[in-house]
Amino acid sequence: MICAEMPLAAAKDGLFPDRFKNISKNGVPVYGIIAATALASIAMAINYIGSGGAEVFTTLVLMTGIPVYFAQRGKMTEPEALPEYR
Repeated sequence: MICAEMPLAAAKDGLFPDRFKNISKNGVPVYGIIAATALASIAMAINYIGSGGAEVFTTLVLMTGIPVYFAQRGKMTEPEALPEYR
C-alpha cells in the first residue's frame, strides 16, 4: 500500500502530476497502485529475461530515475524572464 500512498502524498505536495491525486470512491489511490504494479512487473520481467545479476542491478538502479522524471514533469512550468542587466 505504501507504493500507492507515497505518490499520492507527492502529488498533494505538487511533486507528482495531478493524476496521482485521483482517489476512487472507496478511498483507494488507483493510479498509484497501477503505476507501482506496472513498474514491479517490468522489474520482474527484466529479472526473468535471463540477464546476469550485475545487469539486473544496473537496470533497477537506472529505473530509479522514473520517479524523478514524474516529479520534474509535475513541476514543469515556463521559466521566468530574467531581469535586464544594464
